[in-house]
Amino acid sequence: CVIGTYICYHASQACVIGTYICYHASQACVIGTYICYHASQACVIGTYICYHASQACVIGTYICYHPSQACVIGTYICYHASQACVIGTYICYHASQACVIGTYICYHASQACVIGTYICYHASQACVIGTYLFCLACVIVICYHASQACVIGTYICYHASQACVIGTYICYHASQACVIGTYICYHASQACVIGTYICYHASQACVIGTYICYHPSQACVIGTYICYHASQACVIGTYICYHASQACVIGTYICYHPSQACVIGTYICYHASQACVIGTYICYHASQACVIGTYICYHASQACVIGTYICYHASQACVIGTYICYHASQACVIGTYICYHPSQACVIGTYICYHASQACVIGTYICYHPSQACVIGTYICYHPSQACTFDRK
Repeated sequence: CVIGTYICYHASQACVIGTYICYHASQACVIGTYICYHASQACVIGTYICYHASQACVIGTYICYHPSQACVIGTYICYHASQACVIGTYICYHASQACVIGTYICYHASQACVIGTYICYHASQACVIGTYLFCLACVIVICYHASQACVIGTYICYHASQACVIGTYICYHASQACVIGTYICYHASQACVIGTYICYHASQACVIGTYICYHPSQACVIGTYICYHASQACVIGTYICYHASQACVIGTYICYHPSQACVIGTYICYHASQACVIGTYICYHASQACVIGTYICYHASQACVIGTYICYHASQACVIGTYICYHASQACVIGTYICYHPSQACVIGTYICYHASQACVIGTYICYHPSQACVIGTYICYHPSQACTFDRK
């Protein structure tokens, strides 16, 4: 089931072309079936929508249970942040899934709060006694994980406008006064160690949810920017570098393999919606600015070659295992799709073009002769079983 597409299939409900897209049971299965509403489509009470326990609940999709249907721990149910949590509906997070401030989670009044489940109120929502939230005033919200006691004597400061994220640890050195408005966060799995170095440039505010790590043997140098996306754990021992003149943009992912030193002057960006996979190499030439919204992927076994341009349309996810190459002399045009089958090596010097409105289908072969300019809007496809030859179009 692909989030964001209309996929619903009740056993007794016919699939209407144009509104619903149905997969065979072998494609997206039961635990019923996967049912997704588009983000712009209101969630209709009375319909049943289930995610498999192994499928994370994506904020922005609407999932509703009928009021008479009990909330089953292990299934994920989310309301969009702009959608008020309605008492009487059941919403549950899996015990192993951290509760994210800003999402609405409600239990029915007759339903006791179960230890081990996470219950969160929006920052603008007062903390209700009986729910598991450590609150210190309700304007400045400070929270520990339910299993983690709040330790008196440590300094924890959030900006008044910033919600407290469950499971993050925030510590100041005893000799360092806690300044309201500055943010310092460690991942929940990483204990806050007094005396470790976390640095932002003096002119750059620290943003909640970003992870910043230096190798223990590496001093923290003011003027360099190092950021992880909030969903990506900060791994001590990996190196992540931005050029001093390049601001670190929250929401972009930057990864080097641990064995690969970070080279100042190269730009590496992932789209915010694309997780950064350690072990894959992604490089832009130093003279080429990294444009947020373009996807660039090399296979893990394929080194990233400086000077080659690789672009996906912003709406097209980059699939690891496909090879995409432009000749160094050929500018990469956003909006064109270029795909090779994973079993087919990407040959520098061949031109491959799809019309911008036409998605590139993995498994079809499309080739132009190097001496033949690639004309946007022309389509050339071979069946995967048919080799692509340069004397046919």
